[in-house]
Amino acid sequence: MILSKSLTIIYLTSLLDLFAVGLTVPLISSHLLSVGASRTTVGLAQSTYSLLQIFWGPVFGSLSDAFGRKFILVLVTSSCSLLYFLLGFCNSVLLFFLVRIALGSIKHTQTLCKAVIADIIPKEKQTEVLGFCNGLSSLGFVLGPLIGGYLFEYTHGFYMVCCLTSLAFLCNCGLVANLPEESDNKKDKENPTNGAELFQAITNMKTIPWKEYWDAFLLRLLYALSASTYFSNQGLYIQEKFSLSQRHVGFTISFFGTVSLISSLFMGLLTKKFYPKDPDYYKQQLHAYSLMTVSLLGLYLAPNVYWFCFLLLPFSMVSTALRIISMELLLNRSKKEDNTRGCLVGASNSVMSFARLLTPITSGVVADAFGDDATILMSAVPALSATLLTATLYGRKVTDKNKDL
Repeated sequence: MILSKSLTIIYLTSLLDLFAVGLTVPLISSHLLSVGASRTTVGLAQSTYSLLQIFWGPVFGSLSDAFGRKFILVLVTSSCSLLYFLLGFCNSVLLFFLVRIALGSIKHTQTLCKAVIADIIPKEKQTEVLGFCNGLSSLGFVLGPLIGGYLFEYTHGFYMVCCLTSLAFLCNCGLVANLPEESDNKKDKENPTNGAELFQAITNMKTIPWKEYWDAFLLRLLYALSASTYFSNQGLYIQEKFSLSQRHVGFTISFFGTVSLISSLFMGLLTKKFYPKDPDYYKQQLHAYSLMTVSLLGLYLAPNVYWFCFLLLPFSMVSTALRIISMELLLNRSKKEDNTRGCLVGASNSVMSFARLLTPITSGVVADAFGDDATILMSAVPALSATLLTATLYGRKVTDKNKDL
């Protein structure tokens, strides 16, 4: 019963979290430009947010290991509710930056939700659970851009969107406050004093055997670089190449989210059927990265928006699959008794944020030098690199297996 209640809360929290993200993120660039920011300033705002996520991701993951998932989730969601409400009043670039800095430091809801799932779900069922969780999250990102874009067209539309986002985080705060309490004995054993808790949160990151996880983190980085390069440029690319409006860009984002939702729901079943003997996930990732590379090249060559949307189907499916698989590869090597899963998830999230830090800058340089089309082609490079890496790792695994026979 407790397990069912916890999962329900985590599912709803993930859904509302990405709904809130879908409401605001597609509108941030437009709002910044409307208050006098340059495109360079917009890029700087994105990079600053990602930089803060990189630093604070592992810290909040470790804090949840030390203080408990529930307490940190309540702190994060309540703070985000207040900060997004204040964001709606920001009519200057400076004030906007200050609030975004605070949000970048504390907004780690998805990281903490994944840590809770890793705690309460057996390893053999985590793919199915994470897939369903990501599916519900994708539903939030389907509805968010549509509603946010609609409200944004009204007078003071950005303020209305921020208020709705604040309300979503407030609802999340109420949800996570109902998570079951951890046992007092466990808290007393692991967290004797506040000073010891903080020290443990910081030092936990040093206890991770990084040599054991190098391939998992590298593959997640390559996935993040490829996906982030595409997503950070798709709006401008679609608008300029196919002469589409911002509303149609929102439809495209929602279409991607819809495909991601459907893919996530069937992820667990597909894994069991086609990859029952792939504990290291190398074969799955090899196939997924190969299809991702081909899809991105197809998007680059698409002659019209209809072909673009058609080719977006396989890209959306493999992007969703790789987001789940790359996390599973990491979590399945960890041990629950090590008490570092939260830190691992936080570090993994920081890898994603590191990619989001690099891609706006690098893709901007490429766009200035070679045009917007080159940024889509650029996104295929990390995917191709990941394909070659997984092919090498899978080949070694097959060779070692044959030697043992």
